[in-house]
Amino acid sequence: SKKMYLAACYPGITPEKIQQETGFTLDLSRAVVSAPPTTSELEVLRQRCDPQRLILGE
Repeated sequence: SKKMYLAACYPGITPEKIQQETGFTLDLSRAVVSAPPTTSELEVLRQRCDPQRLILGE
């Protein structure tokens, strides 16, 4: 179908807000609210996956 859909978003961030930030149409019908990452998951992302913060930013 060549369409992108939003699978999940974090509490406080609406699918509509995510849609506004993209440059193309998303299928929002499947979006569910997901639990935010834990402190240890964030640490892995920041320290091991992207220590220079090239992707994650500040």
